[in-house]
Amino acid sequence: MESEEGEIMYSLAKQMISEKEVRRKITILEQLLSTAQMTTKDLAQQLGVSQRTVFHDLQTLRYELPEDWQLEAQGNQGVSLTASRPVALYEVWEFYMEQSLAMAVLKGLLFKRELSVVSFLMDNGVSYETLKRQVQKMNQELTDFQLTIRLTRSQLSWVGEESSLRVFYHRLLTPFTHQHFFFEDYQVHESNYRDFLASLKRQNKQAKTEEIFGICWFFINTIRIKAGCSIENLHYEEDDLAFSYQESIQALYQKEGVLLKGDEAFFAYFCFLESWSYLLSPDVSQLLQKNYGHLFQRGKAYLNTLVEGVLLADDQELLEDLVLFQVKYYESKSLTDKFLGEYAEVLHVCQEKFPSLYQ
Repeated sequence: MESEEGEIMYSLAKQMISEKEVRRKITILEQLLSTAQMTTKDLAQQLGVSQRTVFHDLQTLRYELPEDWQLEAQGNQGVSLTASRPVALYEVWEFYMEQSLAMAVLKGLLFKRELSVVSFLMDNGVSYETLKRQVQKMNQELTDFQLTIRLTRSQLSWVGEESSLRVFYHRLLTPFTHQHFFFEDYQVHESNYRDFLASLKRQNKQAKTEEIFGICWFFINTIRIKAGCSIENLHYEEDDLAFSYQESIQALYQKEGVLLKGDEAFFAYFCFLESWSYLLSPDVSQLLQKNYGHLFQRGKAYLNTLVEGVLLADDQELLEDLVLFQVKYYESKSLTDKFLGEYAEVLHVCQEKFPSLYQ
């Protein structure tokens, strides 16, 4: 059964798929993966469509699914998805990714500053009017990221700040980091990033989610820099004490043929900090305690009010996490706000469940 967290991770991708039929098929398979059996009536209610539409989609799915996946009707009990092995949600997305014109647009504009419309139409076998309708739908979903896709008769291109664009792509592609649809030669890039992490003496702290977040940032930054799309106009202090990972990060990007400097170097460093919610080495822990003592004092007082004076077992780590968050905000308020806004759905859940902590 797929978790609620997994559904949140894929939610932006579902928003960006402008073809209703493709989106419905994905949703049907998601529902059948999380529930053993569902009636067509229940599926219709979930999708907000008629049962006739669901019957049509199910019939189409029977012909499209891989050979080892089967849709079985159990009389009045409903429909179930069976397979010769467990099916993961990412496989559903992998199967339908290439059917979406919207995803083709997003993939093309990830690797290039602009796309030739004539070539794109020929490669994808669609008309200009069809592309225009899909781009209009996509732009409605992009407003939260302050981005727009510009379409003319000759070119497709992005309009908006490059930092906002990369935040959008990170939000979109994190669930697909292991897939070759967006990231070619994944294993080579992944091994470079893991070697980099191993060199930092992380005290054996490992969290798969944070590692995937970091690898995704590494891919996106590398791809955009090679495409000639630069980060500009960031405000930061070059002699910042917490800038201690910079040389290691520069060496990592050099393995991909990318020379980090200026704003790009700071952005890559900030992405690295943002990917990991806790301190990575004793050296940095000591550095922060020496130079940000007032944050530790205030953080400890704050945590004591939350637990009513009872220290948690991991109190020191929790305190360091809190200080690290404050330092990231000090590093760049504008970037911190952008990165926090990346998962608006998560923030909304936090605000509802933990109103006293949210502020």
